[in-house]
Amino acid sequence: MGESVENPAVGSRSGRGARKVVRLVFLVPAILLIGLVATFLYHPDDQPASVNVNSSQLTGLWKAAGGGKIVLHSDGTFSAQHSCPFGQEEDPGSANGTWTMASSGDWGHGMGVQFVFDKVYIGMGVSKEGGTLVLWRHVGDPDEGNYCKVRK
Repeated sequence: MGESVENPAVGSRSGRGARKVVRLVFLVPAILLIGLVATFLYHPDDQPASVNVNSSQLTGLWKAAGGGKIVLHSDGTFSAQHSCPFGQEEDPGSANGTWTMASSGDWGHGMGVQFVFDKVYIGMGVSKEGGTLVLWRHVGDPDEGNYCKVRK
């Protein structure tokens, strides 16, 4: 009567439970690792490469594809007519104010221009496309890779 009888059903259940735990121990970190790698490899919003410029390279007329323009004056003022990013949401608009060079801003890191008008601060990065200087800014969700660009 003192003998113990092992129930095969109970033993097999605990074996299956242990296997599930082992699977989860390996599966969860693998899923997290895949997500981490995908985050570093997938960049739909690869922004234009920043270039270093001086203020005299920035002053003058910048033109937008839709006919708008921004003029940066050497005295630190600007005027923008029917140009992004001075409108509501994604629409072009017009503004007058001041501008300064900046080494980082809402465009990310690297050379850019900070515009101030009506207590609003807007930044645009500076890059080159071919030999042409470009001021650019994300339009909408940065992950979508849409830009507002004006060219010198």
